[in-house]
Amino acid sequence: MVQVEVETKPDGIVLRHADAGACFVSTPPQDAPEGIVRIWECSVRAVAASSEADEYLSLLLGTPLRLVYLANRRGRRVERPINAGEDHVSFADVTPILLTSTTSLADLSERAGCNIDMRRFRPNLVVSGAAPFAEDTWREIKIGTVRFRVAAPCARCAITTRDPDTGEQIDPYEPLRTLQRFHRARDGGAMFGQYLIPDNEGIVGIGDKVEVLSAGGSNLM
Repeated sequence: MVQVEVETKPDGIVLRHADAGACFVSTPPQDAPEGIVRIWECSVRAVAASSEADEYLSLLLGTPLRLVYLANRRGRRVERPINAGEDHVSFADVTPILLTSTTSLADLSERAGCNIDMRRFRPNLVVSGAAPFAEDTWREIKIGTVRFRVAAPCARCAITTRDPDTGEQIDPYEPLRTLQRFHRARDGGAMFGQYLIPDNEGIVGIGDKVEVLSAGGSNLM
């Protein structure tokens, strides 16, 4: 799956793989029939993207799959207790944005005794310049013209042990073993990065200053 590239177009997307070629998927019409898909414990209305996309992905990954399009633009409600009222997310895991730090990654790599690629954590925003794991204490930040609430730390899964280019496992234990040793939640989960919720629309650009508007104590062990 990591080898499938996605290119956005005004009227859809293009799926592209080195061996399988390209597959154009047009944006479904507004009156397309809807169905229900499940994301964890949530039910979300969705539209089938196209039978061509289903066949393309099913053959590529070797299992029956369907590609769906979010029918309700508001998506689903962000789970409590991090939802401040009317926070919504689309097909994303917890919140729309995940922030990580280059200094935190350098600290983790040193502790693990190996060079860990940031892409293994799949962040939307990567910041630099702060002390390692300073993001654990942030509560509100501003980047560019956008204010963000720092909602919760991100529990990491086995995807972080795999090569982001090939999907092959690099190490069955790292970086999760090291994170569980020094940077874990009270339930024992290995944590790296912080989930963000934007409070306004705006533009975030490469090189923008990160302004910490409020901070508190870390909720990690």
